[in-house]
This record gives sequence, structure tokens and C-alpha cells, in this order.
Amino acid sequence: MNKTAIPAYLIKGRNIVQFLLFVAFFSLLFVNIYTPFGKNSWIGSIDDKNMRLLYSSIIVLFSASILAISRWIMYIVGHRHPLTLTHFFVWLGGELLLIAACYSGFAKFVMHDTRYFLDIWPRSIGLMLLIVSIPYVISYLYFSLQDKNNIINQLLNKNNADADLHPEQESEPNAINFTDEKGTLRLSVRPDRLFYIESADNYLNIYYLNKDKPMRFMLRNTLKNMEPMLEEHYMVRCHRSYIVNICKVKILRKEKDGLFLELDQEGIPDIPVSKTYAERIIQIFSN
Repeated sequence: MNKTAIPAYLIKGRNIVQFLLFVAFFSLLFVNIYTPFGKNSWIGSIDDKNMRLLYSSIIVLFSASILAISRWIMYIVGHRHPLTLTHFFVWLGGELLLIAACYSGFAKFVMHDTRYFLDIWPRSIGLMLLIVSIPYVISYLYFSLQDKNNIINQLLNKNNADADLHPEQESEPNAINFTDEKGTLRLSVRPDRLFYIESADNYLNIYYLNKDKPMRFMLRNTLKNMEPMLEEHYMVRCHRSYIVNICKVKILRKEKDGLFLELDQEGIPDIPVSKTYAERIIQIFSN
């Protein structure tokens, strides 16, 4: 049994509400505008568009009500007892079976489907799975992205709070001043203590020496914005994702998969050199 705990964002109250609204809205539009699987597969042989819209709305809203009750129970249970991924997927399967059963009953007794209930139910499971799979995937991808952004912001706030405790972060005449994308000073480091800067999308990881230990500081900015200022301090671009302090490089090493720079500090990884910058790096290092 998979004992991996589910991400906290799956049982967050606000996310559950957003999920329910999006699933209901998407499903209603999907079955009425796109009419998947053929119109007769969903509502049966009802030609009146208004009646089809009414029936589909009732089914979607009723299904959303079942989901709302289920997720309310999940919210309560999840905050009292840890839920695993296995629990979560079993729960989803139970929701699907229950919604399909309700739809089958609606088709049988309201829309007067002539088939037996047990003939309608298996097909209903497949229809419901195809309808909800798209909004489910979109919702969980969105919540996952949102959660990662929150984690990054928390790390940034923590790093910025820690940075205020370090003397080298005060602006000094001979220091390199790092500002965020809004121009706010976040870190100030002497050039002789700076190792390299790594780009990660719209963030920078700045690696420097503090109290004889390599440290990392995360900053929201781009290498493109920082590069002109860094060139004045012997910081050289060696890769699309790296700018290195050339004064800290002690070995230029060539291997089968390219060039690498070794710096004069233990615990600092080798920095790759891309083909675009290889010739320039070799020339600077040789001189």
C-alpha cells in the first residue's frame, strides 16, 4: 500500500471550493457545447435543445452536490487523520462510482431509458470518467503550480530574513549589490566572496562565502538584467544558466561531455561551460 501522504493543497478548503466550481462549470459547457461521445450517449434521444440543457444541468449540479459532500467529508477526515495517495485515489474511485450510479438512476427513471440499470451503470462509469478527467487534471496541475510558487516565495522570504543577519549583506562601496526585479536591494557581497550565480527561470541562486561556509541566496531577477553590472567584477558568463567569478576558477577541465570549471572552494560543484561560451572562457582563463 502506498503510504505517501497526499499534498496539503488537495484538502485545502479554498482549493476544494475552486475545484468544485471549475468541475461543474467545465462539465456543463463540455457536454452541451462540445457534445462528446455523440448526443445520444449523454442524454439519450432527446431532440429538444432546451430539455437537453435542462437535463444536463440537473445531472451536473446533482453530481457537483455529491462531490461537494464527498470533499467536505474528505476535508474533515484529512485534517484529523493523514490521508495517503492510495486513500485519495480510492476515494476518487468511490466518487466516480456513486456519481455514475446516480446518473444511471436518473437515466432509467427520469429519462425513461429502457435498458436495465446494471446495463446503464458500466457505460455511465466510462462516460463520467471521460467527462471529469480533463477538469480534474487541469485543477490539480493548477493547485500543484500554485503550491510550488508559494514554497518559492516562502524560501525567498526566509532567505531575505536570514540575509538581514549577515554583515556582508549591508551595502559596501566595493561590494556587488544584488537587487530584485523591483530594484530593491536584497544582498550585498564582496567580489572576493562570490563564487557563481545560477539562473532558475525568473530566479537567481547566488552562491557566496559567509563565515568560511558556502551559502546560497535566492533572488527574483534574471541573468540578463544582472550581467552588465557583474562584468565589472570579473564575473563571466559561461553558460546560459551560469555566471562564474573567473578569479575563483582554479582548473579548466575538458571531458567528453564538455568543459567544466573547478572553483577554489570545497563543496562548490563544477560549473559547466556551454559551446557558445567555451572559446571566450578558454581565452580569459589562459590570460
